[in-house]
Amino acid sequence: MECISNRLNPIEGIVFDEASKYFTKESLSLLDCLTSWTKEQRSLAVIMATSDYGFPFALHNIGYNRNHISESLVLSDVSPKETLHLLQRWGVRSNLAYLLVELYGGHILQICHALEDLYNTGEETRIRSSFISGLDSQLVTCAIRSKLEGISREVKNALDTLMETGFYPCNFEDPVADLVTKCNIAGFIDTEAQVPGLSYKLRAEKTGLVPSTQMIRIVYALKAKELDELFGVI
Repeated sequence: MECISNRLNPIEGIVFDEASKYFTKESLSLLDCLTSWTKEQRSLAVIMATSDYGFPFALHNIGYNRNHISESLVLSDVSPKETLHLLQRWGVRSNLAYLLVELYGGHILQICHALEDLYNTGEETRIRSSFISGLDSQLVTCAIRSKLEGISREVKNALDTLMETGFYPCNFEDPVADLVTKCNIAGFIDTEAQVPGLSYKLRAEKTGLVPSTQMIRIVYALKAKELDELFGVI
């Protein structure tokens, strides 16, 4: 338990890392207690952090009212433009910087791994394919499941818009949102969620989906023909 300080009213807080691992139907009573301590008694602050973009839907499915969560912050990776600026500040030459962004989007951890490999092995450096193949697998899984659920065309249309613009407007009850977030392709944002890098002009005050990473947009474009066949939209 950590102390989350506030000048006027210092309170204690709990941070749950990878929160999706802790909260299941069996832990609903714990969630009710946390809600009481935070919203009613105001004696505790709770932060839930997770890399599982389907977490809001998991909470909903076990019977928890997600409206009890007062603030949401949805973080994808860094935009390609900002990543290039960062690499320039690190002293990475332009050609290499553009290559890294082309391969890894704005995923800073993967870029750091690549630079570390390049430093250690020089010309023998090889691209770490596991990251890209993992994103490819997520898209393939989504296509297969969408056909099984009878919503392949709806999912494909949503992904086309999402990957092209960076946002797809929909509501929480949309089965497309449920499936796409479970496959960790996108995260759902409500009207109160903060999403750094997402323009207000594009989002306005709508709820919807944002890509889980910039790189998945690139992989989606590279695999367009294969995905069309999997979605069965040709």
